[in-house]
Amino acid sequence: MCLDAEGAIWCAGTREGGAIVNRVADGGQILDQLELDTACFACMLGGEHGTTLHLLVADWRGPERMGELFTSRTGRLLTTEVTVPRAGRP
Repeated sequence: MCLDAEGAIWCAGTREGGAIVNRVADGGQILDQLELDTACFACMLGGEHGTTLHLLVADWRGPERMGELFTSRTGRLLTTEVTVPRAGRP
């Protein structure tokens, strides 16, 4: 989860049929949504102008197979550009 300069947060989630990353305003309104083909476990805004959204993703096999998540080595770092920069430096 991370905060942008307009006070909205980017957060990962799931829905029927796949994984999503939402940009959510104070009050809960979804402002933007990215659809992913694999689960996102963390996100952070960064890059030179603070508009690169970094997404840590990996295959998800359910809580009963959690141990496999750590040994399967399916983790990847994806990036995409967004319009609103980060709120500041952590």
